[in-house]
Amino acid sequence: MEYMDAGTLDGIFRANGPFSEASPAHIAYQVLNGLKNLHEHNIVHLDIKPSNLLVSKDMKVKIADFGVSKIVHGDVWSLGVTLLELHAGHFPFFPAGKKPTNWKELVLVICFGEFRGSIRGIQQLHQVLLGEGTE
Repeated sequence: MEYMDAGTLDGIFRANGPFSEASPAHIAYQVLNGLKNLHEHNIVHLDIKPSNLLVSKDMKVKIADFGVSKIVHGDVWSLGVTLLELHAGHFPFFPAGKKPTNWKELVLVICFGEFRGSIRGIQQLHQVLLGEGTE
């Protein structure tokens, strides 16, 4: 693998704050291509998050840390949460500065708790990913 000289998306996010609208679309395109390649070989990463996405200075993105990967299917949800975090400036579904401590907490908040994110932000991200309204 080539040297990714800008570190991780998490490091860039911590240094520079939330990403512009266009950045998550560019990141998603690259990560989805990587996931497609993995899924064609029946491999699922299972831990897509900003700290596991390496970046070069020209914003090429590579998937890293396959420690919990398995031979099955299902990473797209994790990528969506990652993109929402990068765009919103904090982990979605929770107040700024709070992240779930485990999967059970996350599932309970998503299914039964109050949604604390921005519906407008999600709609805007959806439009960006579909290539609509990016003038």
